[in-house]
Formats: sequence, C-alpha cells, structure tokens
Amino acid sequence: MHKSGILSVIACIALICSLEVTLSFSANADNKIVAIADATQSTTSTAGGTAATTDGLLSFGAGYLHEFGSASRMGFETGLIYLQRSYGQSGVLTYKSNWIQVPFTAHLHSMGFSFGAGTYLSYGFGNLATDTAGVITTSTLSSSQKKWDYGVQGALGYLVANRILLEIRYSVGLANLATNTSNSQKFNDAQLVLGFCF
Repeated sequence: MHKSGILSVIACIALICSLEVTLSFSANADNKIVAIADATQSTTSTAGGTAATTDGLLSFGAGYLHEFGSASRMGFETGLIYLQRSYGQSGVLTYKSNWIQVPFTAHLHSMGFSFGAGTYLSYGFGNLATDTAGVITTSTLSSSQKKWDYGVQGALGYLVANRILLEIRYSVGLANLATNTSNSQKFNDAQLVLGFCF
C-alpha cells in the first residue's frame, strides 16, 4: 500500500473516531424545541376564608430550551417558553391568559431517563374571558391579578433515540397573583412536553 493510501486510511479512522466521540457526548442533546400541553388549576381564597379551586382546562404552548452540561449525567436547563393558561368552569366562565416563562431546571440523566427539579419565572401579558353565552372579552391581565408569577417545578422525561423528548412536568406557583392583599390566587400547572432535541 502506498504511503498516501496509508495516510488516507488513518485519516478516515480518525474521522470515524471523532464522530463517535461527538455523538456519545451529545447523547442528552443541548437544544430542544418543545410543544407543551398544559392544564392550569387556579386556587383562590378571600379574607373571609372562602376558597375556590377551578378546573384545569387544556391549553397549549411552545418554546426553546438549552441544557448546559448535557454530555454528563447532570445538566442545567433554561430557555424561553410561550404558554397559555386556561382555567375556570367549562361552560360557565373561563379565563385564558398568555405567559412568557423562563425555567431554571437541574437535570439528572440515567439510561435515557431524566429527572428534573427547579424554579420558573413567568410574565403574563393578555387575558381572554368567555362567559356562559360564549361571549369573549379581550383585555390585559385583570386589574385583580398581578403579571409576575414564580414557583417550583419537577420533571420526569425520557429521550427516544437521542432525539425525541417525552416529559411530564408539574409546577407549583408560589406567587400570590391577587392584587388585593387580603385575597390569594395561585396557579398549579400539569404539563405534557413533546420535544425535538438537536
């Protein structure tokens, strides 16, 4: 075999090895485009001690997430998510509000599974109210509701073929969204996440 042929073979082997190393270190993927199905539960209480919990109605969202250190067993994830929150009593009075959410989540990876825990910060910027007659009223967030929300969240996910993410999340709101300090309103969210990782 000529010297140039030997060098070509060595170069090919080195390229294959480098590709294998690159693929093995991207097993958990750094970037994720996600679609989210969300059910929001609103719990409200008044100064008189009256408490009410509304139905968690289905709504949707989408966003981009980036995980730092995903090549190791642990990583830190953040990103930007657009999320609709729908709650109320179906057929009676429902609310749908728009939120931009930034999650901060630590992940532990093992055998394709991921376990996450962290916090989130959300900003609300619009509200739709639908009454019993089906009349829709568009407005900014109600004067009785604050625009900033924050809380804690947990996640359990599975990565299929290093590309498709299936994940369930549950968030517990810690911020009191009621502008009346005598009242309280907090959101809890159950979410199903479908993502493409690259």
